[in-house]
Amino acid sequence: SLAFNTVSIGSSSTLAYTFANSGASTLSVSNVALSGAHAANYAVVSGGTCAGTTSFSVNSGGSCTLNVRYTPGST
Repeated sequence: SLAFNTVSIGSSSTLAYTFANSGASTLSVSNVALSGAHAANYAVVSGGTCAGTTSFSVNSGGSCTLNVRYTPGST
């Protein structure tokens, strides 16, 4: 999980989530989806080291990051 600090309405914050593969085979991620009560306030954005933002592979012993942006809605 990601822990965003306080973010004011009208602002946003981006954190990197790391996918690490400690297995012996390539890890294939076929769909990244954000869900939950306030999922619309979050978005996967470019700038991470994974080869895509919704599907990608991680070699054995490797890792990559996916950037997630939080933009709070009104209260």
